[in-house]
Amino acid sequence: MQFVHKSTRLSCDLGRAFRFLTNPDMINKWSGYTANVKLKADGPYVLQSEDGLDTSGSFIVSFEREKLLHVQWKDTFNPKECFDLRIQLMPCKSDTEYCSELHLMFKHSERHLTEDESKFYAEYFELMFEGLRKYQNKDWVIQDSDLSMSYLTGSKL
Repeated sequence: MQFVHKSTRLSCDLGRAFRFLTNPDMINKWSGYTANVKLKADGPYVLQSEDGLDTSGSFIVSFEREKLLHVQWKDTFNPKECFDLRIQLMPCKSDTEYCSELHLMFKHSERHLTEDESKFYAEYFELMFEGLRKYQNKDWVIQDSDLSMSYLTGSKL
């Protein structure tokens, strides 16, 4: 497989969704990870957990507030390898103010992912996104049919 793609919808605006990914306190609240993140090019993007995850050596390549986070990813599960992590943020549709869609793309920096890497990281990022969705939305999985709800569009009706 060339890459892993995961996506989720959050019942919040793009600013809050971006902070879920870049604010160390917010990362800790939804994931339980200790985070060292400096929101600047070449700034660290280090996540550490009790189950052994450590992304020391990871850093932010680029970002665009409320739109994109691009990280050079290194971790304890594959310490000699370097990966490319991009998370694109966008409104769920043009008139939704309080619904953000996050799309994660994860690939090896120089080659295709092996089958074992694909499976491992697909499961890992699925759990991460599911944890974030449950933290923000509780049990609600936002479906296409929900996108016209006045709560998501910011309507006072």
